[in-house]
Amino acid sequence: MSESEVITAPRPLLLADGRPAADAWSLDPALRHLNHGSFGAVPLVAQERQQRLRDRMESAPVVWFPALPQRLAAARTGLAAFLGADPDDLALVPNASAGVSVVYAGLEHRPGGEIVVTDHGYGAVTMGAERLARRWGGRIRTARVPLGADADRAFEAVAAELSDATALVVVDQITSATARRLP
Repeated sequence: MSESEVITAPRPLLLADGRPAADAWSLDPALRHLNHGSFGAVPLVAQERQQRLRDRMESAPVVWFPALPQRLAAARTGLAAFLGADPDDLALVPNASAGVSVVYAGLEHRPGGEIVVTDHGYGAVTMGAERLARRWGGRIRTARVPLGADADRAFEAVAAELSDATALVVVDQITSATARRLP
C-alpha cells in the first residue's frame, strides 16, 4: 500500500463550545452510525425547529396549509439569497433522489448518449442515470476513482471515460458511501 493509499482515522469534530460534535445529534451512542447519506440523521437544533413547525401546523391546520405556498416561496427566496442565486432557478425537493429524478426527466432526449458516473455515486442517482441511458439507447461509463485519489487523479479518472458520445457527466460533489469530496 503506497503512502497515498493509507487511510487514517479523522480527528473527532468539536462543537464551538468544545463538546464532541456527536452531542449535536440524538443518535444512539451504543451504535456506530456509518451511513450518513441514505439514512443521515438530523442535528438536534434542526429537530427542535422541525418540532416547533409541526406544533404550529397541528395547532391550526386551517391556517397553516393555505399559507404554505407563501412560506415555501419565502424559504426559496432566502435560500437563493444565501447561495447568490435567482429564486426562480431553485426548486425545493424532499431529497436528492427526488431532485435528480426531476432533472433526469427534464433532460432533452440524446439518442445513443453515454452517461459518465463514478464508482462513488449515490445509488439512486446512479440508478437514475442507468434508466436515463436505457431510455436514450445509450450506456453508462463508470469512472473508477481510487479511494485515496487527490482532486487531479479524480478528475483524470472521470476525464478518461469521456468520449464523443458523452451526453452527461454525473459526479457527486460529496459522495454518500465514502464521504469523499470530489472536484
